[in-house]
Amino acid sequence: MDWERIQLLSVENLVWILIVIAFIVFSALNPRFFSPSSIYFFLQGAGMLGFLALGLGLCLIAGSFDLSLCRIAGLTCIAASWLCEFTDLPWFVIVPVPLVIGLAIGIFNGVFVGKLGQNPFLITLAGYLVLDSLTRYIMAGHYFPPSRFDPNILFFGRGRIMGEIFASTVIFIGLLLLVWFFVKHTKKGSVIYAVGASAETARRLGINTNNVKLMVHAIAGTLAGLCGLCYVGYAVEIKPQVVPPFTIFPAFVAIAIAGISISGGRGKILNILGGAILIAMTTIGVTMMGASFEFAYYIVPGILFLVVIILTNKLDAFRDKILSKIYSHSYARSVPSSGQSDLKKEGSASRSSKKASTVGP
Repeated sequence: MDWERIQLLSVENLVWILIVIAFIVFSALNPRFFSPSSIYFFLQGAGMLGFLALGLGLCLIAGSFDLSLCRIAGLTCIAASWLCEFTDLPWFVIVPVPLVIGLAIGIFNGVFVGKLGQNPFLITLAGYLVLDSLTRYIMAGHYFPPSRFDPNILFFGRGRIMGEIFASTVIFIGLLLLVWFFVKHTKKGSVIYAVGASAETARRLGINTNNVKLMVHAIAGTLAGLCGLCYVGYAVEIKPQVVPPFTIFPAFVAIAIAGISISGGRGKILNILGGAILIAMTTIGVTMMGASFEFAYYIVPGILFLVVIILTNKLDAFRDKILSKIYSHSYARSVPSSGQSDLKKEGSASRSSKKASTVGP
């Protein structure tokens, strides 16, 4: 493997290098960070953030955007909590409700963005404001602890598998692998990259770009609904802002660190796990060092957001520069061999012509 390919591999998997560095630094500053309980805790945070990051990442790869995902999660969490608090419905009837609500809102966004050609940022910003106001209106100052809900509902957010790993972490990783397989190994999923790279070119190739954008928004809305369901068990108290309104920004930072291109059409789905882990690891590590909650969960993601925005374009330019070197070197290696064969042909042709001239009358 030559140096350019090593550089490309490092850039495309930079998030995992940063995770190793952050883990070493925080473990050196606070040995408790290395404990299994801390590791399971930030993996749980990564799973909760990962649902939104995965949905947003799919939208960005397809050349779209969805700012309303965190408010979809908030509304679906409130809806499930109200059903648990004020009805006697069994848990298996309540569980699908957040997913259906998220899917419906995702389809609504997808129709406006994909079918009607509206600006995704403006449409989902409007959705953000409407859903946030609707959540406040439904709660109307109500606060209630989820501890009295059915344990089967709470399992999605606070339940543990094999006694240690949080269920939300396992669910997220399973869905991440499922989405990766769908995008990587199915025809319908692979066109997402084509649409994000160039919608016009994809349209000329016969791809229905409108349906693709509708599909990614529907998937993103469903993932946000699942995030809301997990928040029912994850939250200490159900309140109007049970899913913080700013959560979409750490999700954006996570996918940017993961290498998902803001311009669309490029990025590794599996790296979203690394981006979510790095954000959760950083916030929890700063908290364990004695920082306040506001500094760890507001200021630190904001600083990371600013740094990522500054570095994203430089990393993209550096990646393109490496790719151009790799292509040029591959071309340079292929040219001499073909050139030598051409020279051999010319040499044999000239020798045969000389023989023909000497044999003449």
